[in-house]
Amino acid sequence: MPIKNRFTERILLIAAGVLIAVPSFSQPGPPTGPSGPPCWPPPCSVPINGGIIILLASGLFLGLYMLYKMRKKTIL
Repeated sequence: MPIKNRFTERILLIAAGVLIAVPSFSQPGPPTGPSGPPCWPPPCSVPINGGIIILLASGLFLGLYMLYKMRKKTIL
């Protein structure tokens, strides 16, 4: 890969990272008022949705697929 393409690729990655990170800092702060935050006093019970299991399973399957692909490539 030529050096010019690597430089351009790095600049694009940095720009994308900045564009993604900046809006996360500009979110409004926590609500302040006489009653405090919506869930007060701590500890608040927060249910963990089934979405985390889907994420873990998809990560497991992706890892197994990558291992399968690497082994198949090295064997042949």
